[in-house]
Amino acid sequence: MCPKGMKEGAKGAFSPNDLEILDVSYQSAWAKLKLRDPEKAEAVKVFLRQRVIQIAKYGVRDPETLSGLALDMLQKERRQSPGTPRRSRTFPKRILQT
Repeated sequence: MCPKGMKEGAKGAFSPNDLEILDVSYQSAWAKLKLRDPEKAEAVKVFLRQRVIQIAKYGVRDPETLSGLALDMLQKERRQSPGTPRRSRTFPKRILQT
C-alpha cells in the first residue's frame, strides 16, 4: 500500500513534490523543442512524459537533469528511427552517475 499523498511508481512512490518536479522537467524539455508537425508533436509529448517518469524511478529529482536526459533519449531515438519515437528501454550511461 502507498502512503497517503504518494502515487505508486515502479520502484516506490512519487510524492506531490516529486510530481511537481516531474511536471517542471517535462515542461522544460518540451519548451526546448520546436516541432512543426502536430501529429508528431503528440507522440513526442508522450515520449518525453514517459522518459521523465522512467528516469525519476531511478531517483533523479533535479529538473534540469531529468529534462536533459529525456531530451538525450529523444535524440538517440531519432537517430535510430527518423519517424515517430518508439518505446525505448535503454538509458544514457550518465543516468547511473546521478
